[in-house]
Amino acid sequence: MPDELDIELDIEKEKAADTQSASEAGVMDKGKGQTFNEWLEGLKDSGQDLDDVLADADRYAETVGLPTGDDGEVSFALLAWRRLSLYHQPASRENREMLADAGRGARKRARDWPGEFRRAIEKAAGGLWAFGRDGAPYMTTAGRQFAIACGLLRSGSP
Repeated sequence: MPDELDIELDIEKEKAADTQSASEAGVMDKGKGQTFNEWLEGLKDSGQDLDDVLADADRYAETVGLPTGDDGEVSFALLAWRRLSLYHQPASRENREMLADAGRGARKRARDWPGEFRRAIEKAAGGLWAFGRDGAPYMTTAGRQFAIACGLLRSGSP
């Protein structure tokens, strides 16, 4: 049976491995992180592509049964992205017309913006969609209004 010192050493090794994999994944090490805009600018400089982040989100959405934009439907991952980006970028008048609290999170710093995006999808992007009793996802009233405001959905369409 391992003693406390062995357990503590194992925990330290796991923490070191987690830190190493976070560094390799492009997540900033300890510190305050980056604002959303700093992260977006850093993507260009690092040679990474926003399309990769969005493609990962689409794969996740497809896995859990959310619409991905095929067959003329609204992509729920894209809807979540629009909400996240409007909320975390400095707001213009146009942005506030789409989302009343646009720009509210512009000063937020995070070490893992792709993770923040994934969590936004997992939390239904602030209530923009839900699953019905039959298990099928649907846009809530707030989701429909936001999709219309963003130009992702036409008023009066199903």
